[in-house]
Amino acid sequence: MKKIFINFWDLIKLLQINIGKLSLTIFILSILTPLNFSAAHKFVFKFERNGNSEIIFYSEIQKNITIFEGKNEEYYLSVLYCLDSKQSKTCLNSIFTYKKENFIGFEVLNKLFNFDTSESLNGKIECNFNLLYFLSLTKDISELSEKINSNQLIILLFIFKSLKAIKNKNIFELLQRIFFNLINQRIDEPRSEIFNSEEINKFLTRYKIGFYFKKNLLSAFLKNLMVEHVFYDENLVWVKDTKEIFDPQQLNEHVLYKNLLINDFEIFDSFEMFIHNHFSLNIFQALLNGIGIESLIINNSRSNQIHRSFSSLLKNFVSGFKSLKFSNLTGSTETILRKLNEIPNLNLEFFSMRKSTADSNIFFSLLRKQRLKGLVLDNVTITSDTTEFFDYLTSNRTLEYIFFKDIEITFYWWISIVKKSTMARIILSFDSPFKVNKFIDQFTMSSYKNNILHLDIWFNFFKIPKEFFDFLWYFRCLKTLKIFGYKVDENIESRLYRAIENMNALKNLGIEYSDFSDEIYNYFFEKQGLSILHIKNSFSNQKALNISLFNANLLFTQIILENIDISLNTIFELFKLENLEVLELRLSKLSDNGSSESLNLKSRNIDSLSLNGIVLNSLNFIDIFNKLNCLKTLQLFECRKFPCYLANLGFGCNLTLKTLCYKNGVLHKEDLDRLKLLAVLEKLDFYKCEFIECSFGELGNDCRFLGSLKSLDLSNININIQDLKYLLNFKHLKNLGLFFNYLHLQGVKFNLGRLARIHFSLKNRNIKAKPKNLKRYLYENSIEEI
Repeated sequence: MKKIFINFWDLIKLLQINIGKLSLTIFILSILTPLNFSAAHKFVFKFERNGNSEIIFYSEIQKNITIFEGKNEEYYLSVLYCLDSKQSKTCLNSIFTYKKENFIGFEVLNKLFNFDTSESLNGKIECNFNLLYFLSLTKDISELSEKINSNQLIILLFIFKSLKAIKNKNIFELLQRIFFNLINQRIDEPRSEIFNSEEINKFLTRYKIGFYFKKNLLSAFLKNLMVEHVFYDENLVWVKDTKEIFDPQQLNEHVLYKNLLINDFEIFDSFEMFIHNHFSLNIFQALLNGIGIESLIINNSRSNQIHRSFSSLLKNFVSGFKSLKFSNLTGSTETILRKLNEIPNLNLEFFSMRKSTADSNIFFSLLRKQRLKGLVLDNVTITSDTTEFFDYLTSNRTLEYIFFKDIEITFYWWISIVKKSTMARIILSFDSPFKVNKFIDQFTMSSYKNNILHLDIWFNFFKIPKEFFDFLWYFRCLKTLKIFGYKVDENIESRLYRAIENMNALKNLGIEYSDFSDEIYNYFFEKQGLSILHIKNSFSNQKALNISLFNANLLFTQIILENIDISLNTIFELFKLENLEVLELRLSKLSDNGSSESLNLKSRNIDSLSLNGIVLNSLNFIDIFNKLNCLKTLQLFECRKFPCYLANLGFGCNLTLKTLCYKNGVLHKEDLDRLKLLAVLEKLDFYKCEFIECSFGELGNDCRFLGSLKSLDLSNININIQDLKYLLNFKHLKNLGLFFNYLHLQGVKFNLGRLARIHFSLKNRNIKAKPKNLKRYLYENSIEEI
């Protein structure tokens, strides 16, 4: 018998072969997950397609088959397809019938219904677990056993991945039933044997289970515990109800981990029983780790006094996290810090506090017990003696970066950090000239060469002396330098040039000044090694920037020019940078210097472009838009006088563009017809745009981003009731900005129910339309979509 091994996805081509009357059997092997095939027991299930409506599974008649074959270090499942006459059913037992209408469907099996052939299509599945039991669950979840363990859950997820389960709410319903049985079953064996956290995490990582299934696992578990929650950009937010509005800026940008945000201390009162249940907490922590959530953020959004229950729950709850952030701990910081100090197995890598007051003795006692990599203090007042703080900063050998914003401490520690510390990244922000002066006093005394790699300072528009730039010379190892928001009375070009010239490793430069000459600008562009350049002009009082890239560093990947008059020649030069990926001209003006040079676009790899209408007016960007075919982000501002730019987007953007901000512009039907072809768009911002002889709803039901859009801003736009109804077509919206005519609300009261989980940003010009009345219309109860 001749065997031909090919990939399953080539089956369509193979089935076009005219095999005539030859007794030829063609086996098509598709190993869906390449694994070690060694196993104690192998299960074989044969199947055949019965018309175009069902697939019948058979097994050899055996005795005493168990539900599954214990725990395996590795699972495998392979599918073999055979195009042949009907297979012999001798010694076969019909065990399962798969239909498209089953409770849970599979793409791999549904493919078999698509082949138009008169031949019988059959084959077999080999695996090292009893597939029958798990297939039966996908047809009828009432077949679920009352006794559940983590191994069964792992096998089910493995089947979902291998056979490509079709994503819908039925998956969530099955997982929810599994967790209900898991949590409530009566057992005699240890709980750790029922749910093995280590095995779950190992499986999720090793087999690269996608975010969709991980999210549904976590949601299904929390629903059983009646914990209300939403997901925001793969971060988990605990809320009192799913209509609650939270501030996404609370999410921690300073850590690599995803976050669990708890927006109100009162939420803990509802979850007290859950947090004291070690079995449930163990499952929860495992699912969090599986999805990459290792940062906990607790925000006292209502500035309530902390309940006693909360401080007692900390011990059980926080030990599984690598990062902690507390915000708005009004009058409660000491209690929380004491409780954290008492947790023996707390191993933090990052710690953040915002808008809080901390006693230095308690605070630094906690810090000394941790091996922190990062410390963030934002609007924090440290009381008592700060000597311990200085000692901690200078003696710590694990701390890699600090971010201090508007903190109430002195800066005597600065010299010690520069002189002794191994810290590589320092970010500072100030809110008063007094703090700036105290910092400058210490900074200008730190005449020591250091190994700091990243220095980022925001002076909040306070004056600094020119000598500050002299001492930047000692930061010779810097890879990133960002100095913004300062005022200086004297020319600093020579001092800045000397400092930057000494930074041989510098790759990222951000600088602000009001009177740079063309010479220093050209130097920035010629500086070898730089890949990111951000220049901001403090005031628009200089002549147009005119640079030449004849001797330029051609390796720039990102250029941001802000509030700068730019010559047409400079624009031409920028588009000659072949490696450029990001170009932003923020609030910049373009001055036509009479250049007769034609545009030679070499920057075809740009994936992020930001321009304002003044630039667009002076340069024909239509050809540029046609040639940029890999844009991921496009931002166009003040385009009211320059219509139909969007209609000329390159068609390569259909599968790449995820963010489109088109503010204060005009939109025609031609623009909408072009935009509807964008297939992966996630953020769309039409703030203050005007629709000319068309409306937003005319994107139509064939718009390709109906299933991908997550954020939509229609603020300051007059929309009609049909536009509001059209919003129902967007299935995964997270954020929506609207301007409402109050008279429209009666018409949409029962139409926006599915959008209840959206965080609305409402701008309403009718004073009588109070926010609580708007919510009454918009926040309808609805079935939550997963």
